[in-house]
Amino acid sequence: MNFKNKKLSFGILYIGLIVVLCMAGLFYDFSSLFKISNHQTLNIIFFIFFLNVIFLPFDFLSDKALNSIKKITFKKILLGKFFILITFLIFSFILITIYEKKNLYLFVFYCFISQIFLLILQGKIIKIFLNTEQFSKDSFVLKTSEEYLTFNIVFSLFKQMIVIPNHWLKNDDKNLKFHLKRFNIYIKEKIYLKSVCVASIINLITYSFIFYYLLDRNHDSLAFIYNFTLISNIICFFYILILPQISKKGILMIDKRMKNENELLFQENLEIFERNQDKNDNRNKFVEMIFYPVPSTKSRMNCEVSNSFGYPNISRIIIFLASCFLSIIFKGVHGNAGKPLNWLLPPSE
Repeated sequence: MNFKNKKLSFGILYIGLIVVLCMAGLFYDFSSLFKISNHQTLNIIFFIFFLNVIFLPFDFLSDKALNSIKKITFKKILLGKFFILITFLIFSFILITIYEKKNLYLFVFYCFISQIFLLILQGKIIKIFLNTEQFSKDSFVLKTSEEYLTFNIVFSLFKQMIVIPNHWLKNDDKNLKFHLKRFNIYIKEKIYLKSVCVASIINLITYSFIFYYLLDRNHDSLAFIYNFTLISNIICFFYILILPQISKKGILMIDKRMKNENELLFQENLEIFERNQDKNDNRNKFVEMIFYPVPSTKSRMNCEVSNSFGYPNISRIIIFLASCFLSIIFKGVHGNAGKPLNWLLPPSE
């Protein structure tokens, strides 16, 4: 199988590296290596720090290989890593507190609250730390030069806001408004909200089973967080194998509506998307089926989709939310490796 797309190749290598290390870590149990002190708190901090640092060279390598010289973002990677480290430490100590209480119901509550918290935090970080400008009542422009960013939706408490990448303003106004209409449909018809809710429920059920399984193992705090983290990353690996088909069906269902409304603008916007993303519209069907959560341009123009259910972007949403459960796979998937702003705003199409 020949992977001509560098972005896809780096994503496969990154995910493969994470999965192999997690499988080896579970099989051989390296948790004792992180016992650097008699204080469990220091041991857990060291483990979470190690988890973030070990893949830093690959983050830098992906950045250098996939971005132009002018857009190499070492500082943004380090800043992103810092935010992930702080967030993971907070989540870790909450999880340990719940584990020590041996309370499954409290963990279920954590699953519910933590994912809501992460979605709100996502919107707050963008507003506070990135340069934004209000575009309309329900949308704002993200004024950054990264052309790999897509339109997105974030939560502001109980309100959904559309994020417009700055490079879209360079296109004709008719193209911008047509694409904005697509995302307004996502919000008004609660399509995006349904994807988020389904992803959250899948995480809640899956991780509750994992927590229940680990409760019977009588691990100490470090061993619990060690095993929970490694299992979490392996779960996300299965997510990215299983859920892209459901994600693609959801995207194609919206594509069909937009194409019926204005086929010319629909085609032009697909060309804009492809220009800023994969530049790889002729994909091997098997490669597309396994590795791509978004259909190829050719598939989207044909809009061949049945009336079966689909949830747009669920495969990317679910692994983003799984960071509440200490999974780092969201950083390495195809489209996110070497692109720190996509760690915060996963590609939506």
